[in-house]
Amino acid sequence: MKNLPKFSINRPIAIIMGIMIILILGIISLFNLTSELLPSINFPYAIISTTYPGASPELIENVVTKPIESSMATVSNINDISSISNENYSIVMLEFSESTNLDAISIEMSEKLDMLTGIFPDEVTKPMVIKLNPNMIPIMQFAISFKDKDIIETSNLVKNNILSKLESVPGVAQVQLIGSTEDTINITLNEDKINELNNNYQAIFKQQGLPFTPININSEMIKGILAGQNMEIPVGYINDNNKETLVRIGNRIKSINELKQLPIISNPMMEVIIDDIANVNIKSNEENSYSKVNGEHALIISIQKQSNYATSEVINDINTRIDEIKLEYQTMEINMLLDQAKYINLTINSVLKNLIYGAILAIIVLIFFLKDIRPTIIIGIAIPISVIATFIMIYFYGIH
Repeated sequence: MKNLPKFSINRPIAIIMGIMIILILGIISLFNLTSELLPSINFPYAIISTTYPGASPELIENVVTKPIESSMATVSNINDISSISNENYSIVMLEFSESTNLDAISIEMSEKLDMLTGIFPDEVTKPMVIKLNPNMIPIMQFAISFKDKDIIETSNLVKNNILSKLESVPGVAQVQLIGSTEDTINITLNEDKINELNNNYQAIFKQQGLPFTPININSEMIKGILAGQNMEIPVGYINDNNKETLVRIGNRIKSINELKQLPIISNPMMEVIIDDIANVNIKSNEENSYSKVNGEHALIISIQKQSNYATSEVINDINTRIDEIKLEYQTMEINMLLDQAKYINLTINSVLKNLIYGAILAIIVLIFFLKDIRPTIIIGIAIPISVIATFIMIYFYGIH
């Protein structure tokens, strides 16, 4: 180090070449760095979410929450377990030690949860493991609407045509639709109809001199019949001239009228269809689930990215895809609600401005105290070189 000034004076070409190498590597590293709004941090927490439609909080706790807690208590590096049992769903929160590798632990958790699914009732959904990470935060959110379509038509169009186009953008991990309307078929058993049916068939059986057993129809019976009738099962292939054709048995119900005509009881003496004993209607969730932007009905699309992609690049690709979709649907309107790329660019521009202002102020201070332009120029050149050199270390250490 003592001979460095002497070496710099005696070997100016070598020093210039060294500086050039630092500048080239620094600039290359700068352009290859990925900029994110938040750093990639793995918090030592995980959440297990499970739904049980129609179950009370007490039932959720006894049937779902407690078995999950008991199973997770044996997971490696576990520090604390807490839970929330609410109507229709269970949430179990796990805290691990700081040094825990959540990727490895999540595999162990999934294996233990798979062992529990066999003892859960059929209505309980598969438990979902959620690792807390800044990548869970959406990188983009926007409202979508169409001038010539209502909310139901918009929901169908977005779900069937637009979501798949956004999901195919490189780097997109998940596209979530908020505020869409969905139609569900409600089957409500009508006790008056069942009693009237029993009376009618009792009279017929009495005329025939046959014993009559009243029809006992309940929701479990209807559920079992629908599950058995509304399905398709592959049974094998048929080979025809070296061409294989998949054969399925069964048939899915395709319309509400077909559902109404579905037989519940069928024998030579009596035939009962769903429409005879129940009220069947289509109900929309528009009253319970909706979103509005600027006072108007609209759908909100939330997009998350894959962790190994740069946010700005993914958002640019998404914007390009949105422009392509706009050309296909001229009446589509987009209102941007969240765009992380804008915040990232604002932050970067702010940092660059501060660097420039700092360098200028440093040079002014040096001129004021040194009162010599030559050392001031040397130090002024050294400042940006040292800043560029830091990009090399940032890139090779994987800091972004």
